[in-house]
Amino acid sequence: MNALMAGMADRFEEPDELVFLWGTEPGRRRAGVSARELDVWRAQASAVEEIGAYQLAVGYVTGGEEPQRTFEVRVSPNLFPMLGLEAELGRLPGQADAEPTAEPVAVLTWATWQERFGGDLDIVGRTLELDDVTHTVIGVLPETVRFENLWRDAAVFTPLALESAGEAGSYEDRRYSVMGRLGDGVTLDQARSQMQVLAARLADEDPTARDHVGATVEPFREYFYSPDDRLAVGSMILAVFAVLLIACVNLANLLLARGTARQGEVAVRMAVGASRWQIVRRLLLESFALASLGGAAGIVLGVWGIRLMLSSFPTTPFMARWPSASPPPSWLLGYPWAPG
Repeated sequence: MNALMAGMADRFEEPDELVFLWGTEPGRRRAGVSARELDVWRAQASAVEEIGAYQLAVGYVTGGEEPQRTFEVRVSPNLFPMLGLEAELGRLPGQADAEPTAEPVAVLTWATWQERFGGDLDIVGRTLELDDVTHTVIGVLPETVRFENLWRDAAVFTPLALESAGEAGSYEDRRYSVMGRLGDGVTLDQARSQMQVLAARLADEDPTARDHVGATVEPFREYFYSPDDRLAVGSMILAVFAVLLIACVNLANLLLARGTARQGEVAVRMAVGASRWQIVRRLLLESFALASLGGAAGIVLGVWGIRLMLSSFPTTPFMARWPSASPPPSWLLGYPWAPG
């Protein structure tokens, strides 16, 4: 279970170098980032060689049979390449698409393309109305790319134009979520130290913003599987083992009671000439059959449960690195009797 949860980040390119950059706000573990902070980070955070941002929005897509409420993610042009994603059809947003004067464009997920536009192969170049603004479709993400856990079942991606320092609002306007990729040889502690120095410098420059400026660096993996998640999963596994132990004790008591009830049968068999070894062999065969049936049922349920859980996780082109959900044959054969 630990390997399964921790491996979710492996679906993206070089996940150990990816981090989330959060602002600080009392009472919130993960606060957004203001445009002022982001502008300084992009210019001065040398420990993070690449910084991208995104915003979540809810809107309506028209152009089909009826308006559809949808989740939109506005992404900076470098965010998809940072994650290692490519388009199945067309292309992904570039820097030119994020310019204020650029024509509005959109990238669709595979599901939106199929469900909303019937898988039209000529989708690139078509238009859709998103919140009463006409967007030109420039690309479609691969079928394997889903973002249920990360980006709330996002259906449409649009370019995010980041504000410049002169246009930036107050530090309290935390409109961005930020991701980055560490530079070569940069450790997490070094990145955290530099971000804290930049936050302190901003606070010194503007004392009125002292309570609103800060920075935390979170490893990409911990976003999917934090220490709190590990504690919760560990507690769940301990609870499962406790239930399993109780079930084993109850089953042992039932078998003991059954053996006591069969004492008369055993005496009769020995009286008619059955040897002690024949009786022991018969009892062992009965126990073997019971263990086999129970083990087979457990394997089937376990494999089905793992596949069901994997199907609920988002995937990317790096899904090929994901381990198979089916146990190896040796494990299947040995499981019911394997120690531990």
